Amino acid sequence: MYENIFNHIYYIMGLKVKTFNTMIVNKVLQTIKRHHMLSPGDHVIAAVSGGADSVALLSILCALKNRWRLTLTVAHLNHMLRGSAAQQEARFVAELAEHLGLACFIEERDVRAYQRRQSCSLQEAARVVRYKFLCELRERIGAQKVALGHTASDQAETILMWLIRGTSAAGLAGIPPVRNEYFIRPLINVTRAEIEAYLNQQHTAFIPDSSASEQHYLRNKIRHHLIPLLEQAYNPQIVKTVNRLGALMQQDNEMLDAMVQELVARLVPKAENQAFILPVHDIQRHPAAFQGRIIKALIARITDRSQGIYFSHIEAVQQIINKTGPAKKIQLPGEWTVVREYDALIFTREKL
Repeated sequence: MYENIFNHIYYIMGLKVKTFNTMIVNKVLQTIKRHHMLSPGDHVIAAVSGGADSVALLSILCALKNRWRLTLTVAHLNHMLRGSAAQQEARFVAELAEHLGLACFIEERDVRAYQRRQSCSLQEAARVVRYKFLCELRERIGAQKVALGHTASDQAETILMWLIRGTSAAGLAGIPPVRNEYFIRPLINVTRAEIEAYLNQQHTAFIPDSSASEQHYLRNKIRHHLIPLLEQAYNPQIVKTVNRLGALMQQDNEMLDAMVQELVARLVPKAENQAFILPVHDIQRHPAAFQGRIIKALIARITDRSQGIYFSHIEAVQQIINKTGPAKKIQLPGEWTVVREYDALIFTREKL
């Protein structure tokens, strides 16, 4: 079905086309080098949905393949949410990978079933299931990196979304270019408009994301309404401006997080199984602005989980540390509780 299109894609992705002369590829190369995303000889999984961003990601990685001696593998997850449309996307990705001569792994996972089990939003369920699939595949095939197609436009939407919902400095930092040392986002400094122009110039096919127009999602409202309004009425460069804010916040967070992790490693030398006692003074002696970060890192280290730690947890612990709230038992993630007794915080793991 896509044979003629793919033959053309295969041609333009080859060395016959001077891909490295394009503005987009040069920008991606700068991002890769700045954040040390790739090393020569890396095995990289490209997460490809079939949409514009991921197809452009695959195109650029193919252009870099020989220069960086990369081994590329394509990965696609059918979230089992959109019936025949999802099946069409899976076929598209499979045929694209075949015409490029790349290994391709396509799986189906029931996101709605996960959502019901975890009582979370559909978007959160899809994100968790998708990342689990990619992590498992990386372990299975021994890849060094997993490349994702997030763009500068996604970054601006994410930061604005967190700002609207309420966030800390971590939320204002947005999407990190590199996470866990192996999730990389080479397109994070390229806008969606640049991606679409690049694909149009290359006459490269992709499948439009039908969910991107569903207005009940906050991200789509920001994409289709808020950002155009800000561009038209306030700042034509709003995407660039918000991305600059995110980059500055990332730098600050990296420095502060490193300081906090070093401190918390001294306070909690190892994760405890059932209980841990910490002198209140070990947190009290730090500025209030720093206490919140310490508390969050402490909870993550003691409970051995970083997800599900909310501002309400941090604020409640900070209140009992500074005696501005009642000395009540606070429920933490992972069946842990914390309470203040005299001058100590007592963390305990207990069944509810």
